This record gives sequence, structure tokens and C-alpha cells, in this order.
Amino acid sequence: IRNDAIFNTNFQNIIVPSGASGVYDGDYDAFQSVEIGLKFEEPSQVDIVGNNAFDNYKLTGTLSLPLLMTSLESGAFQNNYSLVGDLIIPNGVTVIGDYSFQNCGFDGKLQYSSSVREIGISAFENCYKFTGGLVFQNMVCLISKKTKSKIFPRSSW
Repeated sequence: IRNDAIFNTNFQNIIVPSGASGVYDGDYDAFQSVEIGLKFEEPSQVDIVGNNAFDNYKLTGTLSLPLLMTSLESGAFQNNYSLVGDLIIPNGVTVIGDYSFQNCGFDGKLQYSSSVREIGISAFENCYKFTGGLVFQNMVCLISKKTKSKIFPRSSW
């Protein structure tokens, strides 16, 4: 599917088939002008959502990430203002890339497990509607390229 292939259409959903193993670098750019829901068919084999795969879309509703996912790359879901509800990062995810969810509209809780080892620059910037607290798991290491500052697990203090 090429860029703008379905520009100004009324499709209501993107369904990523259960046989797909990853969604990479803007694979679905053709949908950027359409308000649309996104569903990963289970059992999903998608383990990676690549750089800018769904950035600047008009994704609506809730986002359920595949259970086998291990990586969310830079800008994966950036600028999806109409996403709502909780954001649950699957247990196998180790990296949440730079700008992954920047400017998203989630209005529920952010949940992730101790498998997350790195949260990138501005990964959740301007996601001001999240509710509840944010608990940095014991094994999380945050590195800021902007300030060169580091926050290491409590065990290393």
C-alpha cells in the first residue's frame, strides 16, 4: 500500500493479521489522513513496531498491543491524539523508544513490567491525561541524550 493510497476514505479499522511478524517504518502510511481503529489479531506474532510505523495517524479508541511484543521503536505511535484508555506495555517489551507515544491522548493508567530496561527521550512527552502514579520498576534505566543524565536502578545506588 503506497502513501495516500486511501486518502480521504471512510475505512474504520486497520487489522494487522496474526501471521504478521512486525510492523516497520511507516508500513501503513496510507492511513495517516483517516480516523481509524487499530487491532492486532490474536494470537499475534508481531514482536516489533518499528520507527514511525503509526506516527501522525488519527488512531482512535483504545490500543491493545500484541502480547509477544518486545520492542517499540522511535516514534512508533507518536502524535495519535485520539487514543484513549489505559496503555499496557506487554511483559516482553524491553525498550520503549524515543518519542514512542509522544503527544498521545491516553486518559487511563500507564502500566509496564520490570522487563522494560530503557525508556527513550520524550517517550511519553505531552501525555498529560494519564491517571494514577508512575512507578519506575527496579530494573529500569533511563538515559537522556539531551542532558546526559542517568537514573539507575535503586540497587546500584
